[in-house]
Amino acid sequence: MDRRGRKQSGQVLLIGTLVGTMLFAMVGLALDTGFLYYQKRKIQSAADAAAIAAILELNTGVAANFVQAGREDAKLNGFEHGVDNVTTTLNRPPTGGPHAGDSQYVEAVVTKNVKTYFLSLLSLGSMTVAAKAEARMGAGTSCVYLLDPAAEDQFRVAGNYSATCGLMANSNSPKALDLNSGTATATRFATNGQYVGAFNPIPATNQPRVADPLASLQPPTFPAANYYGVNVTNSTPLNPGVYHGGIRVAQGVQAFFNPGIYVLNGGGLTTSGGPNAFLTGIGVSFYFTARQPVPTPPPGFNVASANTPGRFLLNGEGGFDLRAPTSGEMAGILFFQDRNPANQAGPYDIQGTNTTRIEGVVYVPASDFLFQNHTGNTANYTIIVSRTLRLDGGAANLTIRNDYSSLANGSPIRATPVLTR
Repeated sequence: MDRRGRKQSGQVLLIGTLVGTMLFAMVGLALDTGFLYYQKRKIQSAADAAAIAAILELNTGVAANFVQAGREDAKLNGFEHGVDNVTTTLNRPPTGGPHAGDSQYVEAVVTKNVKTYFLSLLSLGSMTVAAKAEARMGAGTSCVYLLDPAAEDQFRVAGNYSATCGLMANSNSPKALDLNSGTATATRFATNGQYVGAFNPIPATNQPRVADPLASLQPPTFPAANYYGVNVTNSTPLNPGVYHGGIRVAQGVQAFFNPGIYVLNGGGLTTSGGPNAFLTGIGVSFYFTARQPVPTPPPGFNVASANTPGRFLLNGEGGFDLRAPTSGEMAGILFFQDRNPANQAGPYDIQGTNTTRIEGVVYVPASDFLFQNHTGNTANYTIIVSRTLRLDGGAANLTIRNDYSSLANGSPIRATPVLTR
């Protein structure tokens, strides 16, 4: 072969080597890129799981453990914090993005130094892959659910309202939320309609309606004991049972309810007030119904009273201390209205000028709830599900908290966590 031929052969070899190297590099880059993308998807799944676990722990478990809960679920998805170059960080509130500073959201960030193979030849022995997720609870983070689809003044405040949780009003009225006077503060106000007044924070409007969050709640097992037309005139404790014709507490009487379930078959629960009137019941649940059979009524009992829908009308200048059971079939349920239309009555009304503790769920989905108490509510938690909620009386004060630590299974309302980013 002459010199020219040898030169051309060398050029072909050089070009072939360069092309081969480039192809090798391209294949290597493609393989490493594909592997990094695969890792990114896995890390994103771990971040999603961590955010969901953390927000659930905050709302239905032990809030202080939300970081631990998030890291545990990331571990279950193959990424353990502090192991194999993995870091899992939980932030509440998020540190960036559209929800930065909003404590309703949790942010999970999972990072991992991923070893490369072909890219290591280019001094890229590893690359950091990160994924971020945010989550919040769905409608279940609210403590107040107002279900009427069109009521004006569905939530009306003439006094002061303060809550450590949210309120959802389903009404599409231009005045679904009406701050007539006083103040209204919560973590969130939302409505399908509009609002009037200086709410704090500004309500979210035109929001999708929510379904009855306790629609699956079953009526309690009725106690065996039957009572007829009970009028309470002294401090003798009452016992669980079916109270045909309801319970009426005379003026100025301090009434005591032993723990258990009280079925008000017609007539409801009413008090007549007075400066010394006080209702006490720890571990109690009241179910309001009518038209239940009346077994062996005593002489003189008006059976029709058991067919008249009842409600609660609590007027106590002394006050109330009523708390739902912490366990059992009615855990967390204080007042429960029969959903049958024939059993609807209202408004359900709480009045008074002294200490009030209404701890549990007030579930009256077909009736209005009127709160006219002047001293607020000292309960650790209160949930209201009703058609409307109105604070009236000129100086009504209602405080609602959402500390469910006394309940083994957390809030009676099971919210659904939602990924937002």
